[in-house]
Formats: sequence, structure tokens, C-alpha cells
Amino acid sequence: MLKIKSSIRKNYSFKNVILNHFFVKVLFSFLKFLRFVWVRFSTKKINFNLIKEKNNLFFTYSAYSDFNKIKKGIFNSIYWNPLLNKKILRNQDNIWCNIFFEQKNSSISFQIRSFQNINNKNYNFFIEQLFDFKIFFNIIFNWFKNVFKIFFIRKNLKKYLKERNYNYLENFIEKDFVNSFIGIEAFSSYYYFFLIEKLSKKIFKIKNVFYLFENQGWEKSLIYNFYSKSNLIAINHATIRYWDLRFNFHLNGNNKYLPNFYAANSNDSFKKLLKENFPISKIIKLEALRFFDLAQKISKNKIVSKSSNKILIVSDFSDKSNNSIIEVMKNIDKTLLSKLNFTLKEHPLKKLNIPDNFKIEKNDDSLIELKKNHNLAIVSNTTSAITDLIMLGYHVIALLDKNTVNLSPLRGSKKINFIKDFTRISDIIEHTFNKANYNNDDANQFFYYNEDLNFWKKILNNDT
Repeated sequence: MLKIKSSIRKNYSFKNVILNHFFVKVLFSFLKFLRFVWVRFSTKKINFNLIKEKNNLFFTYSAYSDFNKIKKGIFNSIYWNPLLNKKILRNQDNIWCNIFFEQKNSSISFQIRSFQNINNKNYNFFIEQLFDFKIFFNIIFNWFKNVFKIFFIRKNLKKYLKERNYNYLENFIEKDFVNSFIGIEAFSSYYYFFLIEKLSKKIFKIKNVFYLFENQGWEKSLIYNFYSKSNLIAINHATIRYWDLRFNFHLNGNNKYLPNFYAANSNDSFKKLLKENFPISKIIKLEALRFFDLAQKISKNKIVSKSSNKILIVSDFSDKSNNSIIEVMKNIDKTLLSKLNFTLKEHPLKKLNIPDNFKIEKNDDSLIELKKNHNLAIVSNTTSAITDLIMLGYHVIALLDKNTVNLSPLRGSKKINFIKDFTRISDIIEHTFNKANYNNDDANQFFYYNEDLNFWKKILNNDT
């Protein structure tokens, strides 16, 4: 035992006491739900005759579509574009169920009208178009049942924690516990459950259902309602982080509602799923759609880097990570510093405050273009760009934030130098420059890549 002492301070200000009062929470939750529904309400309904019998149903988020292209009749989505661009899906009858996300100057009505311009065999609609008064009252009825049940459940939870000497946990789970039963999370869960239930009853036959595997609440509703009538495939679009509890498989006798298959987009993801007890019979290999364009460009254009003393700095959205970048730059030996040139690729939403004595050139070019003049990149260990950098053949120095563990999805990679002692940065830079440059010939070995998307063709033809 580490014998760490801890204490909990409670703020008993009048404002906090009022806001945390149970009935005030109930009222605020109800008002938030009314706004939630109002933002998503649409009078445009679905033509169910067009979606009764289709090959594939895709669940996606409308926020990831370019609406300038949508308005011109071109369906697109960041997560699914390779399938669409290769025309693998254009020649089949598919359904695209979009989940609306509130965005500035992009109402539900605007998005639905825009999607009506799409001119191919795919049928697009929004899950929100299924909403009706019956669903509204079902949500309210079940939510009110929760309001009354929560007193009994909370009493039993406190008893359970007390019996096991876990009383201190009550302060940590109270907020999430209440929100899960009577907060906006409870409303949202009922909302998507009843919408998906209605959709499952309206669609007679569907071969495959594809959805983004992010462990969102609506995914559970999807699996439950389509479990017995379709082939459910959970698609992971990104790398798998070793610490991510979403990718921990636990099966017991009461949990039969699971997707038929989990898609791995790389050998790295495949091995991690196995390590987390996913049955090998439930894992399939599919090309990584999110990284397909990058892999394609790498495959077709061999990137030759010039020998250079330039170092690429890739900043982050996190202030903590950016502070680490500044600190490590300050630790570079002055003699070495005079021989180096720095290029900053700044995070689009966060400015990096560069020290006055530092000469650095900002550049918004792609990482592919920057690779022509840069062999070494310094990044935070949490940035998603680290995967692109490795694919492109950069030598990478990843900075570990102080008092944190290594959360990088590429932890353990021999092509990344993870450092926590920033005083060693000068030696590491010199050592890295003395290394032989490696190219990107094996870049596509990280993610599954095939120009013709053969893995995807196989599953779309129900050959699994």
C-alpha cells in the first residue's frame, strides 16, 4: 500500500446548495431536454418504402460531411469517403442514417434539405426524422419512473459502498450517477433508444449494419434493436490506445447483445483486441478508411527527404502539452540551437506562445509537403498526428508531460523516442540526426491498405 492520504472539500456556498438540490436538478434536466428536442425537431418525415429492403445500413454523423459538396448533390463523409470514391457503395442500394450534431449556422432543417440534393442510389435520412409525439411521451414517462426509482437505487448504492468500506467513492460517482438516471444523459439514452427501435421495426430486411465503434450510448440501443435481424459490424476508425476501456471485452451470461464483428484496421489494432480478450472469431480485418488517402498518397508518391537541419514542431490543443514543447525548446544547447532551423505546424485552434529569442517559421503545409525538407519532428505524445508522422517516415521525438503516464497509441514503437527528461533533448537531437534516414516504404504496413479495398469488398458481399 502506498499509504496516500486524501481529503475531500465540499463547497457549501448558497449557489451550489441551490443548484445541487435534487428537485432543481430535475427541473433543469427537463428544460434541457425540451431544448434538446427543439433543436432536433423536424417535420420532414422518411419515405419508408425506399428503405424496406436494402443491402447495407450505415450509421454516421452528419457533422463529418462537407455541406458545400452535399448541396451540389455529392454525398461525402470524412469517415467513409474511400468507399464512396471507389464507387464500391454507389452501385448498391444502401441506407445512410445520419445523427445530427448541433453546429453554428447548420440547423437540422438546413442539413436535411441539403441531403435531399444527393443524386445517387443511396438513401440518406436523419435519425431525428423518426421523432414523433408517441416517442416524446414514452421518453417523459420512462424518465419520470427514473425520478421515483432513484431514491431507492441511491439508498442501495450507499449501503453497498458502506458495506465494502468504499464510502469515499460516493463523492466521485454522485454526479454521474444522478445524471445517468435523471439528467440529460438519461433523456438522450431514451431518445435514441426509441428512435432506433422505431427504425428497426420499419426496416424489414437489412444484410449489414455498420456503425462507428466509440462506445456511445446509442450504440447499445442499435445492437439491442438490430441484434436478431442484421449482421452488425463495429468499425474502429482510429488507432487503439492501450488504456482505452472502450476496447475491453467482457462477456458473461447476461450480455448476449454484442455486434457480430469488430473491425481491426491494422495489425496493431488486431493484436490489442486479442490482448483485451476479444474472441478471434469476432475480429475481422478491414482497410483503414480514415487513413486511406494518406496511405494512397504515400504508395503512389515516394517521398524523398533532403538532408536538412530543420526540425518540425507540431503543437497541440492542450496547453499542458504546448508548455512541454516550450520547455524542451528552452533546454536545447545554445551551440546546437544556432545550427538548427525550426518549422512550426500550429494546431488550428490553439496558438503556441513561442519564446522571443526563438527563430521559428510557421507553416500550414501538409505533413507530406513538410516531409520533403524535414526528417525530424518534435510533438506531444497525445497528438493524433503522431500516426501520420510515422507513416510518412519522420523520426519522431514525443514529449511526455510531467506527472502523467504515456498515453500515446504508439507507445512502444521503436520509431518514436519518448522523453520525459527534457535536459537530454540536445543529445537526443544530435543522435537522431546521425541516424540513417528511413523512408516510408513500410508505412502502409501499419494500417491495412489495399488500393481496391479488397477487405471491404469481401464483407460487403457477405463473405465473412
